[in-house]
Amino acid sequence: MGKKSWNEIFPGVATITLTSSGYGPSIDLRISKTGVPVQLVPEGTPGAAVVAVKRVEELGFYNLGRDQLAEKVGLTGPKTTAVIRFLKLKGDTDSYKQISIGKSKFDRYSQKAISEIKKALEKHDIDEIWKTHGIR
Repeated sequence: MGKKSWNEIFPGVATITLTSSGYGPSIDLRISKTGVPVQLVPEGTPGAAVVAVKRVEELGFYNLGRDQLAEKVGLTGPKTTAVIRFLKLKGDTDSYKQISIGKSKFDRYSQKAISEIKKALEKHDIDEIWKTHGIR
């Protein structure tokens, strides 16, 4: 199979921009066409241009449990939980996701959570964080 240009692969798309951002392996694909929004439609929809959509394996991105995260930042598990509460990391979808497997739920953290906690520990004393956000 010979090389094809992007406009042969994505007919009708005016521009394609690839960027790398965030934490962990990621590539954002931005597809735009002046005046016409891009929409996801079921496979086989008549008249729709084909564009690949890849679902990222969540356990690969959110690859740390709380204890693994604690080890990476040099804290005990409970103190790591206190910093997670202090930073409200569970509200940051780039750092945290609760993943369900069957009836079980698991709190999982990304590589971004490591850097967020390390930044917080440079500015804030862990003993002060523990006093306000530790075991209740």
